[in-house]
Amino acid sequence: MSKYNFGTNNSKQKFEDILKEYEEYKLDETNILKASNLSSNLWHLTDWTFKEQSEYSDIGNFRDYLYTKCVSLKIFHDIANANKHKDVSRPKAKINTTKKYLGDYSNEFDRNDFDVSKLIIELEDGEILDLYDEIEKVVDFWNKYFN
Repeated sequence: MSKYNFGTNNSKQKFEDILKEYEEYKLDETNILKASNLSSNLWHLTDWTFKEQSEYSDIGNFRDYLYTKCVSLKIFHDIANANKHKDVSRPKAKINTTKKYLGDYSNEFDRNDFDVSKLIIELEDGEILDLYDEIEKVVDFWNKYFN
């Protein structure tokens, strides 16, 4: 139990808190503050789970293992570190830039069928990722990890 976490005492409880944050984010997915905080919390869950497992003694090795299960965690490593430190000294993903894309339709329209606004990640190779989709991948990964 940690005296600093207001009753959130383990990684499963932390993930349950993150799921609530995720539901709020889905209602306002272009809100940069919500997206940044959720991205950071999804990344920092790696630290919580590391402290509770016994197979790995080095957090770097544990993270490398997690990357094999969910490559999108590399993106969240970089976003979380940039969110905290402004820059990333040892990036894991090959991110060229992140930005808010302004679509032609409001977010009340189906994101899969209409050109709606979204937060995007452009990789160095020119590939464009939708942050929403990457968040879904990481939430799905953690759901499987805990269940």
